[in-house]
Amino acid sequence: MADSYYVLVEISLEEKNYQEITRLLIAMENNTEDEWDENFNGEEMFDGYRASPEFAKWKAYLRSK
Repeated sequence: MADSYYVLVEISLEEKNYQEITRLLIAMENNTEDEWDENFNGEEMFDGYRASPEFAKWKAYLRSK
């Protein structure tokens, strides 16, 4: 199941659909055993997401866990 989330996150990154990425990251954390690193291990493909307001929402979610 986690593989499906990874594919959807990658597609959303390509589309720059940052709101969807936040939704997917939270859903994946809640519905699978997988966890994301807060800064995605510095992966370049997340640069646009890290620069977006949605990244702050992701970090807030992680702090609230």
